[in-house]
Amino acid sequence: YAARAPGESIAFDRTFLEQAIVLLALAPFLTAAYLRACLVEGKSQITPGRAATVLVAGTIVFVPAAFTLGWFSLLGIAWLGCLGWVVPVLVNEPVGVAGAARRSLVLFRADPAHAIGGLAALVLLFYVTRRVLELLLREQAGNGAVVAAALADLVISPVVFLGAVRVYRDLVPRVG
Repeated sequence: YAARAPGESIAFDRTFLEQAIVLLALAPFLTAAYLRACLVEGKSQITPGRAATVLVAGTIVFVPAAFTLGWFSLLGIAWLGCLGWVVPVLVNEPVGVAGAARRSLVLFRADPAHAIGGLAALVLLFYVTRRVLELLLREQAGNGAVVAAALADLVISPVVFLGAVRVYRDLVPRVG
């Protein structure tokens, strides 16, 4: 890292490899948050074994996106728009992992613009809202840059996961 003035932000000054490693490390936690959003939104109940299956499958699906979100976010969003529906499919439909992957592809093909565009809109909303909240937390509340970024992530990220579940719910009737 280059020399910085005291208090200058380091939260977003990461190399591609560092971003990918952070996203890979967070993949199970992001999948768990997505799983929780599915359960909250659908008021569903699943067994612990099924939850473990969802966590593993969702983490595996997220791995390729982790390598693209750092340098070309639209590619990562397109990947998740294609196969990212595995988590809500496994939570809400009686299929296995392979069946969930096939169903995710069917949902994507039913309306690719909606599948990708819905996620892209959520990511854009997250990014803009997070930056504003981070700025307010840093400048008005006197938090450090890293603390402000972490608090903003914690507050805003549920919108992305709950929104993704809503996009899934919108795609299901398009398939039948």
